[in-house]
Amino acid sequence: MHINFQTYRTIKRSLAHVLHTRPDSHDEQHLNTLTLMICGSGSAQHVQFDKIASHAPIRHRKNERLITRFRRWVKHADLSPEAIWFPFARAVLAGFHLPETMHCALVRQLQDLRPAQATVTVLGAGAFDGTELQATIRATKWEYICRTASNILIYAQDRVFSVGDLPLQPGAAVFIADGRMTAKRYGPILLLGVWDAKQKEPIYRITSLADADDALERYRLRFRIACMFANHTSRGFRIDKSHLANPSRLARLLIATSLAYVWIHVAAAFAQAHGWVEQFHRTDRCDLGLFQIGLRAIQYALREGLRVPVSFRLPIGPPGAPQVANGFSVR
Repeated sequence: MHINFQTYRTIKRSLAHVLHTRPDSHDEQHLNTLTLMICGSGSAQHVQFDKIASHAPIRHRKNERLITRFRRWVKHADLSPEAIWFPFARAVLAGFHLPETMHCALVRQLQDLRPAQATVTVLGAGAFDGTELQATIRATKWEYICRTASNILIYAQDRVFSVGDLPLQPGAAVFIADGRMTAKRYGPILLLGVWDAKQKEPIYRITSLADADDALERYRLRFRIACMFANHTSRGFRIDKSHLANPSRLARLLIATSLAYVWIHVAAAFAQAHGWVEQFHRTDRCDLGLFQIGLRAIQYALREGLRVPVSFRLPIGPPGAPQVANGFSVR
């Protein structure tokens, strides 16, 4: 799949509108390179610069010149993820297995980037149940839900017990409010135990929320984040094969792939809303995730001579009035 120049111009125009880029400025030169990287990584489904260059929608340019251009872009100190991502306010953040102190530092750093009216809920695996991190999240007025281990001590209702001692049977759920955890007796927390009848063992979670049902609903969003991580690595852009070791350069490369990720998901939503999916996938069932649907939708539009849907606003809310983006009605 090769992105055409018309789609390149539409992507650039959309980004320039959001980022308020002035024509004939240094910022526009950076935007040209960013747009090439979005098109190239989305087309190649890879982030190695030679592959991006081979799929970039530009003519009469040697690949080595494009590769040098991409390298300079990720090295540029003035191109910070904060400066580009803040206007979008659509960042979706996934955690990595880092020391608790680094998680706490990240939370404090993100607090400065969060729009004042935004509601934030941190979703995490068992690596996020440290009491210091919980206290840091609460200090920012955010909420959290994360898994916890079965051997964690809980103090509740004048009793001391391990999380795994909760009276659970397959198909059942139980919660304990106003509990405190570990020898530090950190709390209050809400402890949740859920044993899905299809699973071999229960899953335990802790949360700062007071409503157990609300906590479980929010936690389900975590698995969408896991899909995003997979689409950036083995099932998509292969960011782990970038050969970049410098964190700052990798962060700048993630600007391009993350914007490409949003665009591909918008294309998937457009394809579903306008009946494109049945043109390139079976109709009796769907075996594809949104990322793959989006890639096939872009390829279908290019093959049929249709205008490729472009937008950088994810349809994250409930279905409602269509949003017009670049001449398209995108749900």
